[in-house]
Amino acid sequence: MGRPKKIEGQEATRERILQEAKRLFAEDGFHRTQLTKIARAVGVERPALFYYFKSKETLYAEVVRRLYQGLLEVGQAVVAEQPPIEEGVRRIPQQLSAFVLENRKLFAVVVGEMLGAKSVGRQAAAEPVTALVDQVEAFLRENAPTPIPPEAPVRGMMMQLFSSLLLKEALGDLGETLWGKRDSTFDFAKILFEAMQRWSDEGGD
Repeated sequence: MGRPKKIEGQEATRERILQEAKRLFAEDGFHRTQLTKIARAVGVERPALFYYFKSKETLYAEVVRRLYQGLLEVGQAVVAEQPPIEEGVRRIPQQLSAFVLENRKLFAVVVGEMLGAKSVGRQAAAEPVTALVDQVEAFLRENAPTPIPPEAPVRGMMMQLFSSLLLKEALGDLGETLWGKRDSTFDFAKILFEAMQRWSDEGGD
């Protein structure tokens, strides 16, 4: 199998592969998506995909990494503006929710695949998700009007919020049935944040 010559459009081809893979994984899921179908959508022969990605698993992992990197960048953009804490508590979950909704089909596939014992996407998501949680936690602790005690489970609070947000959007109509039609993301975030501010040794026991 000959490798494609290195030409100026090589990065463009790699990007087209990722875009078509993202679309097809979102439509058909990881296991049902065939490399042949991705290659056909890109306009290359199937063996050419292996020049850019050594396997379907590698390609999928990069799609997942970029998806969660996008989520990270949404959170970073809000934190970088250093808004007042009340505005931050509102805007961070709302902006994350909007990004998840925009990519709902792919998130549904990725979240479901991550639940498997041999998940391909889990490790790919780990770094951007950890970075997102770290940065939002730092923002909350540094800007809270009332200091949040070190022992307060801020990360647990955020994971409750993020996992609820992801699961609701990923479930689509079922998520709306279970969570209700009203978007309560901000209300949930506000309640959890206020609970963190009231945390004490007594409250934590």
